Amino acid sequence: MAARTFACRQTAGGKHENADVCAQSACCQACLTVEDLRARYGDGFEAAWDKALAAVRETQNEVLTYEGALIDAVYFSCSGGSTEDAAAVWGTDVPYLRAVESPGEQDAAKYESRVCVTAETFAETLRALDASAQLSGDPSGWVQSVTRTPGGGVDTLTAGGRTFSGVQLRKAFGLNSTRFTLLYEDGAFSFDVLGYGHRVGMSQYGADAIARLGFDYRTILRFYYRGAELTTLDF
Repeated sequence: MAARTFACRQTAGGKHENADVCAQSACCQACLTVEDLRARYGDGFEAAWDKALAAVRETQNEVLTYEGALIDAVYFSCSGGSTEDAAAVWGTDVPYLRAVESPGEQDAAKYESRVCVTAETFAETLRALDASAQLSGDPSGWVQSVTRTPGGGVDTLTAGGRTFSGVQLRKAFGLNSTRFTLLYEDGAFSFDVLGYGHRVGMSQYGADAIARLGFDYRTILRFYYRGAELTTLDF
């Protein structure tokens, strides 16, 4: 339902002159061909395919709406324990995209990750974002402060007298998410990261964990998209 709602909303956007949606995840809706899926799932393809088709049929024509309009049903892989407010990531407040606790994701392959860089690389990367950053002397004193978002991600980090957003740092250092802690030791900075993705909307591993507790898709969707309603459209 989330994928259907997301695609329907993108279709209504009129982004492309000769198509409803494109297959670029950064623009519209990522997709894989059947051949790609066979290669990815191997012997498990048939079971996974049948499961996906059953989900499509059982929720036929159902979408998510908020105050009568299709929601922006964004989703991602793994939250690291909590999703994030849309405003904290994209700067726009969305009433149904709020931070919620999302337990049970520890089995996700990318629940935890670490990125280590030398002090020199750390300084060069920050100066590429803001050339006025004063990063000299003892690196243990470079980072002055860190503020956090409602979902536990890094909102801002002040280093060398300049302030950087968590979103900037995630992109610059290739981090899996903005939910990280930063440690300096023995000439290197280590980013210990929780979660994978933008962490806004529904966590796929979190949804799976809730489903394994016996809750149905309606309950799961209402949990992650607060205040959204399940609506049947006449396609």
